[in-house]
Amino acid sequence: MRSVTQLFCVMAFMFMLPFSIFGQSRQVSGTVTNSKGEPVPLATVQQKGTNNATTANDNGSFTINVTGNNPVLIISSAGFIAQEVSIGTSATYSIQLQESGTLSEVVVTALGINRQQRSLGYATQEVKGENLTLTKEQNVIGSLAGKVAGVQVTGSSGAS
Repeated sequence: MRSVTQLFCVMAFMFMLPFSIFGQSRQVSGTVTNSKGEPVPLATVQQKGTNNATTANDNGSFTINVTGNNPVLIISSAGFIAQEVSIGTSATYSIQLQESGTLSEVVVTALGINRQQRSLGYATQEVKGENLTLTKEQNVIGSLAGKVAGVQVTGSSGAS
């Protein structure tokens, strides 16, 4: 009877071993900076191949829970080249992103999908700064009215 119990315990241990190995989760934190050492606010930090993701705060600091044996983080932000960082045994990382150059014209479409204006299959409208200064309005809110189809502009009186 004793050997059956031991055999059962060994089999249960072997069955649970893969779950304990793959279920390991740990917390990794760090900061994201640019080439000048300044923080990169709102940089996206994502574990490669998973849905684990977070956003850096205004100081470029982030904390993310990673799983697996050799996790890789993908750090990206607008105007910077995305970078992949292999996570070792350390719990704190400092990541420096390189600027990708100047941003070109970007149009924000539904659901936050970014496209260049010339690649869209539908019409877009644009309001330039010089168009706002040619009006007789006293403020910018008033000069925006009627410039873009479907947009209703309402100002407040400032009184409470």
